[in-house]
Amino acid sequence: MKILAIKFKQLGDVAIMVPALRALREHWPEAEIHVLVEESAVPILQHLPWIQKVWGLPRKRGSSLIKSTLPLISQLRREWYDRSVDFVGYDRGAIISAIIAAKIRLGLHAPKGFFGRRLCYSQTAVEKTTNLVRCDLHTIEPWEFLSRLP
Repeated sequence: MKILAIKFKQLGDVAIMVPALRALREHWPEAEIHVLVEESAVPILQHLPWIQKVWGLPRKRGSSLIKSTLPLISQLRREWYDRSVDFVGYDRGAIISAIIAAKIRLGLHAPKGFFGRRLCYSQTAVEKTTNLVRCDLHTIEPWEFLSRLP
């Protein structure tokens, strides 16, 4: 099994995602886990031994950088992910989730943003405003394994 976790947020938010990534690893020890974050956040995750690949998306605030993004999206699509999880639910993460065509695409149900976002995911989690670590753990609750973790 191959899983892609997506989080386009600031450095601290990416670091806070680590317990949710660890929960994925504990539930699927045989899975290959990849993470897609902004390029500046790659160093936070790249040395975790249980993450097989950290992809960095070039980003400049207010600009889409299409020329540098398309080759990366093409590479991600060739990975044939079984599952993807978008921990933020922004438009960019939703669109990338749809384009990479993972069999199961989980994302946050966010009422704002473009109307097609709901079509990008095959499963959604309701966004809860609790502490940030619990928010990321709550995002993967629809995969129904957290109650079985030690």
